[in-house]
Amino acid sequence: DVVNLLEKRHLVLLDIFRCHLLHSAQSLAPSGVLAGSSLAAVSDQLERSFLNEAHIVFTTLSGAGAKQLGELTRGFDHMVIDEAAQCVEMSTLVALRHNVRHCVMVGDPKQLPSTVFIKGKNSRWYERSMFERLQLANHPVHTLTIQYRMHPEIRRFPSAGFYSDQLTDGPNVSTAAYTPPPFHLDALNRFGPYLFWDLPSFENKGGRGFENEMLIGDKASISNSSEAGFVSQHLGSLLRDFPDLCPSKIGVITFYSAQKHLLQRMLEGVVRNAAAERQRSREARSANSDSAVGDTDRSLEQQRQPLVLPPIEVSTVDGFQGREKDIIVISCVRGLGDGRDRWFRKKNTIGFVADARRINVAITRAKHSLWIVGDSRALSTCSIWDNLIKDASKRSSYGTQQSNSSTTTNSSIRHTDTHTNTIDMQDRHVIKEEVGISVAN
Repeated sequence: DVVNLLEKRHLVLLDIFRCHLLHSAQSLAPSGVLAGSSLAAVSDQLERSFLNEAHIVFTTLSGAGAKQLGELTRGFDHMVIDEAAQCVEMSTLVALRHNVRHCVMVGDPKQLPSTVFIKGKNSRWYERSMFERLQLANHPVHTLTIQYRMHPEIRRFPSAGFYSDQLTDGPNVSTAAYTPPPFHLDALNRFGPYLFWDLPSFENKGGRGFENEMLIGDKASISNSSEAGFVSQHLGSLLRDFPDLCPSKIGVITFYSAQKHLLQRMLEGVVRNAAAERQRSREARSANSDSAVGDTDRSLEQQRQPLVLPPIEVSTVDGFQGREKDIIVISCVRGLGDGRDRWFRKKNTIGFVADARRINVAITRAKHSLWIVGDSRALSTCSIWDNLIKDASKRSSYGTQQSNSSTTTNSSIRHTDTHTNTIDMQDRHVIKEEVGISVAN
């Protein structure tokens, strides 16, 4: 009781001090209103007052270098740095200068590092985090092995390929409590939890060639219209066959900004078509229902409001780090074509699409379904992608799609299952470069 009384007394005296500070500053101001340097000085004193009393302080690493934190009368017993593998070592040192007794770093060095803009052979050392340096120096690391996001079929390859097969599934995704989404029950297995669609295709490049793919701007970026058309067609079929699915539950990841913009344009049309189809179905159901009760005019008036659906989010790998969606579609972009095979045999590269950390981020964003679209001829030049494709084939999660460069195409999606007969599905899609894609019934 005595301790509680003393603590309450301290807080009351502290509030009195703060009020006195404001009153004194206002009385000294010519107009009675604080401004300029006087306002800044009072704000600094008040901030120090609150920070000195705070039990927990939330800040960014750069914010940890603020003057107010450096002028505190005490340090910090504990410090937790989130995403510690995504910051350079110098940024971590800024936070550690506050007499920290115990530091906990949380991060994943197998995913994207910090973004640095220096080039050359020393850039890799600069982008390395303190987390990674300590790990390489054999400092004890506690690995969290239970994952709660991904369907087990999605978890299998990243666990084996990046985490020494240590990942296990939480009870929310591995027990009877997990309820599969309706699209997993599709009779043709078009929308299963894990699929790789092999699409032999051309890639369209801008700028001066492949060597400039890292330059900023679409002129030096790469796109693949065949992949964009297939992704749009596939998601159009998904939204048509499962009208209760919200487009905002879907994310599309690609490695290049040019492909991102192309997919955004095309998927806008897909969502518009889905909204129009759902609007027609809603009006038809309402008309049939109201005709039975004699109140057709009033209900139809309510249904005339246009249905607007949220967009399908399209972003690069960097934009999806740390995030998740129910469904993730990955457009790998890189492809071969006439005269290209020689280039790939000579260079044996697919650019930063072969970056292990980018691949890891991309294939671990999905909760229920992960669908990868790529050209196996190009991707197989990278050992990680080659292993992924072989793994998908062994698990009967490998499908083929023939590319067609004509404006209107009949596409035969062929999914080969080693335990069943080959399934052919005929879908007709019309690609319109400016307004997107419309999927015909």
